[in-house]
Amino acid sequence: MTDQEKINHLTAAFFQVFTNIDGRDAQVQKLHDLFIPEGLLISNTGGHTAVFTVQEFHHSRQAMLSDGTLTQFGGGKPITVLI
Repeated sequence: MTDQEKINHLTAAFFQVFTNIDGRDAQVQKLHDLFIPEGLLISNTGGHTAVFTVQEFHHSRQAMLSDGTLTQFGGGKPITVLI
């Protein structure tokens, strides 16, 4: 598997843990399988940077998936990351 294929596989696996379309339960706990324990997730949108530990990101997204903020997420076309 090329580096490009590995990155694309990891990216797809990342978004897959949040998929909750058609009543499917998101598998947010699997997020920890994709990162080293010291891993960080960085959101850099709208001129605002937010840094999360994997645990913090897990809890924030689990809350969004549980309280109805994020519904019918997933099922889109595959994502390709260019390196």
